[in-house]
Amino acid sequence: MHDGVIEFARYRAYAVTGCSRSLPHPFAARDGCGSPVALAALVGTALACRAPAEPSTTAHRLETLRRVDDLSLALTTRSRAAIVAASYGTLFGRPSALALAELESADLESWFRAASLTGYDTAGETFVEHMSRIHGELEHRGAASDVIHKKMFEGYVQVRMLDEARALARQQPHLGVEVLPEVRDTGALVPGRPSLWVVDPDKRQLQRQSIDLHQPAQVVMVSLPDCHFSQNAMRALESDPVLGPVLATHALRLAPQAAQIDFDVLQQWNREHPTQAIALAVRSDEWPLVDSWNTPTFYFLKNGTLVAKVEGWPPGGRRAEVVAGLQQIGLLPVR
Repeated sequence: MHDGVIEFARYRAYAVTGCSRSLPHPFAARDGCGSPVALAALVGTALACRAPAEPSTTAHRLETLRRVDDLSLALTTRSRAAIVAASYGTLFGRPSALALAELESADLESWFRAASLTGYDTAGETFVEHMSRIHGELEHRGAASDVIHKKMFEGYVQVRMLDEARALARQQPHLGVEVLPEVRDTGALVPGRPSLWVVDPDKRQLQRQSIDLHQPAQVVMVSLPDCHFSQNAMRALESDPVLGPVLATHALRLAPQAAQIDFDVLQQWNREHPTQAIALAVRSDEWPLVDSWNTPTFYFLKNGTLVAKVEGWPPGGRRAEVVAGLQQIGLLPVR
């Protein structure tokens, strides 16, 4: 990123909060132009600037957080997560039993939705823990709606607290949430390596496996079977007489850590496209090289080092960029 990103972040902070205070430009130089910490601090400082002058209700703080979330859409997943998490911390902080007990149910619901939004963006257990505390208080009051129950279920699924998700589904059988698959470890998980869930072709089961990214040449493709951009990319590449065979051998297709597993959709896709089978990331923080989980995104690795990245699939495709990435890691000759 460059200085323009910092300037855009200043504008975003002002647009969100109406605060005219801006950080001095040397801050960007010290912390790295466009780094998650710099961008988060820009928004967080603006939020802190506004707070004393204009006390806000919980609903208003939720709306502010939503605006931060919307205005950070163009950033990488990692940068967006840092901004939203920092903003949540400034606006809400950590819920205590005393604080929750003193709030009206409507305020509790707003806080729950703020934690849910932040948990969605960050895949962070901390925010799902906040959701769980607030959910418990709402349940105690008999004020937890089906929408709240479903968001709690999805939060548990996203951070892979599947036992808690199953328990909630049993307690609220009318919700109609997805039936979670059985999860098994292969018994050969390697500490320090990222892991994924492989979709069993026949059983309703996921098998967790470690992945060695330190191959001479490898492509990690972040994709989803129900994302039409991913579908267009994978079908174009599958039918390509040059790229298809190379990617069938050297590409790993990975679905992001998300609030839904969508097991049936994945299993059906994999049956219909065995050379482009998609696995699921268990935890996104196991994949530090992946800074954006937008779909589709291609990461070209050489001996475990990121060499090139291609993001998105417009109507005209990105074949030339994929070819260039494969050439840089030695899977296609340079002509």
